[in-house]
Amino acid sequence: MGHGRLIIAETDYMEHDDLSIASSSSTASSLVRPFDHFLSEDDSANDVNDMTIDDVDIPESLKTKVAKLAITHRLTHAAVNGILGLLRDLGHDINKDARTILGTTREVSDEHFEHFGLLKGLVIKIRKGVPQNVHELQLQINIDGVPLYNSSRIQFWPILGRLINVKDKRPFVISVYCGTGKPPNVDEYLKPFLDEMSLLDTRSLDVDGRSFRVKLKAIICDAPARSYVKQTISHGGFYGCDRCEQKGLKVGGSPTFPKLINEVTLRNGFSFRQKRNKQHHKGSSPFIKIESLDMNFGFPLDYMHLICLGVMKRLLLLWRGEETLKKPTKFRKTKRTANKSLDLAHRLTFESQQEINRRIFICSKDFPIEFNRKGKRLL
Repeated sequence: MGHGRLIIAETDYMEHDDLSIASSSSTASSLVRPFDHFLSEDDSANDVNDMTIDDVDIPESLKTKVAKLAITHRLTHAAVNGILGLLRDLGHDINKDARTILGTTREVSDEHFEHFGLLKGLVIKIRKGVPQNVHELQLQINIDGVPLYNSSRIQFWPILGRLINVKDKRPFVISVYCGTGKPPNVDEYLKPFLDEMSLLDTRSLDVDGRSFRVKLKAIICDAPARSYVKQTISHGGFYGCDRCEQKGLKVGGSPTFPKLINEVTLRNGFSFRQKRNKQHHKGSSPFIKIESLDMNFGFPLDYMHLICLGVMKRLLLLWRGEETLKKPTKFRKTKRTANKSLDLAHRLTFESQQEINRRIFICSKDFPIEFNRKGKRLL
């Protein structure tokens, strides 16, 4: 495939257009717009057929003023309906439902999506400074779910980008999905971002007289999000290992992969794209359209789930004298269960556990603000 150029003029993507999510009326109104491209042509046609006289010939200025008033003062739909009823009684030709005024009449669920743009974010970061010896921009992408409230299932699924070899390394927002769970269609969720990334993968980016290649280095996700965007079975499945093709073995109710690296067939980018191990795949990942992306090592393993909540959690249970969180349904007499006294040598005494708790408490006072979790007691 031939390589072209994307040329950005000096007046394109000025710095005041920087990307951010703020609690402003413009952001609020944009996130109220539903996931329109999830609707089929038939759905769109039905929306047009369902239009009434209240949906046409509306004085835009009056409608806009009421909408801004509702958003600014956070009026309930009932309050807005009361205002609209009063305006209609005074002779104004305006909608009678708040959902129409606020642009939510076509909403078919609690799903909302906004794409801010990959190219726009890249240009803004480039203009904040790139070392003269850098000609290839190394891009990292993060995808994960973020719960918004403790009392609700509503959550954000942002797509964040980060250039690791420019002066401003702070992440920027590419897309945001809001709903009661993960996006229902991974292809539609990733399509706006991947359309731009595919273009940058085969073309150079010219910004203010400098030319750059954009290299997608890594997609950083935790284990559940990684299996979602790669369309593979979860890390708890029999063929859930991201690095080898061995079938897992259930031990104590949890999957394990006991074979050593020289005893198994390792995965690679080519075998993943060919779906050589069919049991590992649930579908086709949208990321395969990025030809330069390594579908194996381009998705780093998740330290939190593998180490902190995996290996380290098991070691703590062992050191505290506990079995596993999930007990076997049937008791099987084995060499280990017949002689549990051998495990006592590995268990922490009560005094040792108290000392560990004391040190965790001392460390938690000096954790940086970037650490949301300050550490938990062993007891």
